[in-house]
Order: sequence, then C-alpha cells, then structure tokens
Amino acid sequence: MRGGPQIGQRPLSPRQRELLGLVAEGLTGPEIAARMGTTVGTVRTRIRDLLWRYSASSQREMVGLARKAGDLEC
Repeated sequence: MRGGPQIGQRPLSPRQRELLGLVAEGLTGPEIAARMGTTVGTVRTRIRDLLWRYSASSQREMVGLARKAGDLEC
C-alpha cells in the first residue's frame, strides 16, 4: 500500500523524526551520521526502513509522504 504508514504501525520515534528531518534538509548520509553520532551504515539501514514504512521508492518521495502523514513538519 502506498501513501503512508500502514494502519496499526507504531508512531515514529524521536530518532526517526530527527533522521527524516535531516533527509528533508538534503544532508548526505555521512553528514547525517556525523550529526546523529552514528555510522553511515546505520543511517543507510534506517533510511531503508523508513522507505519501506512509507512504501516510497526514493528519499524525496519518503519525505513528501511523511509530510502528508503529519510525521514531518515543514
């Protein structure tokens, strides 16, 4: 199903919201990793998880769907 989180999914964690916000700002994987104090591999994994959650095929689409779902403020 496209267009947002599946019914019954848990709300995003503060860390997931932070990651979405950094992706929305246009930061690269290494920049996000440095900002969040984690590894690039972890950032990639978490982004992949969020792409799946939103049934998105790109980070741009994921950000748009997160905004539409109210999971990401402007």
